[in-house]
Amino acid sequence: MIQAIRRARFSLTSFLLTLVLTLGGLGAIGGVAAVAQPGHAPQLNPPPSADTEAPQDTTRSSSPPGEQAPQAQNAPSANGTPRDARLVRLYVTVLDHDGQVVPDLGPQNFRVVEERVEQKLSFAKLEDAPASVGLVIDASGSMRDKFKWVAAGALTFVKAGNPKNQVFVADFNDHFYIDQDFTSDVDSIERTLQTINSTGSTALYDALGYSLIQLGKGASDKKVLLVITDGMDDASRLQLGGAIHEARLSGALIYAIGLLSDTDKIEAKRARKALEEISEASGGLAYFPKSLADTDAICAQAARDIRNLYTLGYYPTNMALGGGYRSVEVKVIPPPGRRKLSVRARSGYYGPEEPSDSGGN
Repeated sequence: MIQAIRRARFSLTSFLLTLVLTLGGLGAIGGVAAVAQPGHAPQLNPPPSADTEAPQDTTRSSSPPGEQAPQAQNAPSANGTPRDARLVRLYVTVLDHDGQVVPDLGPQNFRVVEERVEQKLSFAKLEDAPASVGLVIDASGSMRDKFKWVAAGALTFVKAGNPKNQVFVADFNDHFYIDQDFTSDVDSIERTLQTINSTGSTALYDALGYSLIQLGKGASDKKVLLVITDGMDDASRLQLGGAIHEARLSGALIYAIGLLSDTDKIEAKRARKALEEISEASGGLAYFPKSLADTDAICAQAARDIRNLYTLGYYPTNMALGGGYRSVEVKVIPPPGRRKLSVRARSGYYGPEEPSDSGGN
């Protein structure tokens, strides 16, 4: 009974019914990214066509998740510091040839190119800033025998992260569930992980869309999803192109762990490609353990990666409003005496929209 109360179930049937009731039978999604809450089916932004990888809709929803949503000029962020809606923040990983984090870089070591125009950085700093985090766990039937490894790895990820992180827990099969709202209480997260049951199909892309909406409630500028799954999506309404579109809209970093070692080779290849495309578009990373026993170490590695990100900030030369996707390339210039460095960052963002006229005139 307690578990039933805690878990917010969103079926595709209730999703469609909610749309019909909300839109008065108009038969189309209005593009409002409503927050997922118990007993309510949140709406997703209109997805691109099934096989399209670039964003189809160059405008943004009225309230998309992520840090790029329009805000009042110099509105305070969660930590009380001024935040300008025009400021673009990029979270960047820099590694040396041994795969170790490079800790001593400044603005002079980075070049940011937006739509082929180099940008002037306002700051570049390595910082362990608290994040809003979503643990999104595949609870389809095929995960049943793997779940003890998954739960242990997810808990390791939380413990190895910044203790001030605010974490929510969600799971999915052919439905999506929010098991635990944002919290920094590790014991509560551990208890929540123990309540998840494995059954049903795999609606991965729908779960990503809903999770990004939930992540938009988080107070931190830095937003992260960790997704753990063992196979290809076989039940979503949203397609891969739509999932990538939602990831780009959100500005969140998406880390994926694909437990594909015992999956059919053809399906594993497709699943791997999908997870890589989603994570790379966000500036995150996809991991593929060779065995279930490696899950815990990979979760710890992902947590360390997230705690060692550079934050780059700049005001784009293109100050036009109206939304639209803007491609971004980040390059790193090694300090004298250092060998070539590798860099990982998201591939673009959505620009700010025109302020909406809420006066009803």
